[in-house]
Amino acid sequence: MYYRQKVLVGLLQIIRKPIPKTKLQKMLFLLGQEHRAEYYHFFPHKYGCYSMILDNDIQKLLDKGILRQSEEGLILVDSSDEWVRRLKKRDRAALRALAARFASESTRDVVRYVYLNYPEYTSRSAILTKVLSEEERHAIRQRLLASEQTTSLAVFSIGYEGLDIDQYIARLLANHVAVLVDVRHNPFSMKFDFTKKRLSQALKNVGIAYVHLPELGIPSDKRKPLQSDDDNTYRHRLFREYRETLQDKQEALRRLVSIIEQHTRVALTCFEAKPEQCHRQVLIDYLTEHAQLPGVEVRHL
Repeated sequence: MYYRQKVLVGLLQIIRKPIPKTKLQKMLFLLGQEHRAEYYHFFPHKYGCYSMILDNDIQKLLDKGILRQSEEGLILVDSSDEWVRRLKKRDRAALRALAARFASESTRDVVRYVYLNYPEYTSRSAILTKVLSEEERHAIRQRLLASEQTTSLAVFSIGYEGLDIDQYIARLLANHVAVLVDVRHNPFSMKFDFTKKRLSQALKNVGIAYVHLPELGIPSDKRKPLQSDDDNTYRHRLFREYRETLQDKQEALRRLVSIIEQHTRVALTCFEAKPEQCHRQVLIDYLTEHAQLPGVEVRHL
């Protein structure tokens, strides 16, 4: 069991009563925000802050029989097992403080607390009118408008190296990305949330379109030597060769430019976190230099 899952189960053991999924999501969000015990990452969704990984962990624990779903919420099946003792001392203290503050509060009250104190997570909420007054909603809108970034034409570059799916989606949403263009030749990953099927579905759930352009990727057999390319000699040669092939991929390039012009906020994705270590930087440079993206802001996330 992952340590983060032990934290989840430890919270349920401390509370010792059913807890709805929505309330559990909010409490573990607050564990990270207010107690510096961040074991899950969150992005704004229909009920405020939401973690796909936490949701998946809950389902796994249900499947294993560690948790049970009742009409009132999630229950720890065997509360006699001392899950809390398996946790770090500081985490035990943080969970107890969290439970003392919010365990007796209703789900609505906990959601309301999160909305008022972390308004950036209300941007996609479907229940805002049920939780906050008109005056409170107006105040939040003003705060969000003051901090909102421009939504002008821009191309973004993002690699999923070092990120989990929740962090990845949070970055896309924060920058109002409308379409993610996957420029991997083979959209498979050992991080299963980033395989084509799972990634496209996750993006669909948050209103971001997914497009795969394998023609703009580099085949796996050519990428494999990068793992042992300590001095970047092979990388430089590979990227030089890749750039030379782009002149023969005009159809895929035209499609990419069309997507950017149509949707205005588009992100290109591959694996590497640093753009200079990924072919997507070569691709963006090529488009910029050949005036196919005149005046377009380019940003790396």
